[in-house]
Amino acid sequence: MSTSETRTLLKHLGAHLVLSMAIAVPIPGLRSLARFGWTLAFRLSALLSFVRGRTTREEYRVEQSIHSIPVMLLSLVPGVGAISYVVSGIMIRNGLGRMLFDQAAYKLPFGLYRRLGLADSPSKTI
Repeated sequence: MSTSETRTLLKHLGAHLVLSMAIAVPIPGLRSLARFGWTLAFRLSALLSFVRGRTTREEYRVEQSIHSIPVMLLSLVPGVGAISYVVSGIMIRNGLGRMLFDQAAYKLPFGLYRRLGLADSPSKTI
């Protein structure tokens, strides 16, 4: 979590959380569109900076990994779009995305986490 890419990603994740929870909008789907627009704007901004020669190819690849297509698509889904940055390339590569999804699945009702075999049981490990 000490890399600059992870810090940047966490800032955008925080922005998605604010867009999803702190803004009271009576129009359905507007929060989802705001999250999608946020991600798209930063992806296009990174592309424009690369085309103008202000950033290197590696910096553009990092930005492209943060503001990826799966992040944009997941941001459109109500309810889970707020945490869409967990499917970005950096989160998946570092294992943080898996950890966050695992913690969210642990909170599922009716003991589904255990029933689906996601829980690590001491009796199963040998």
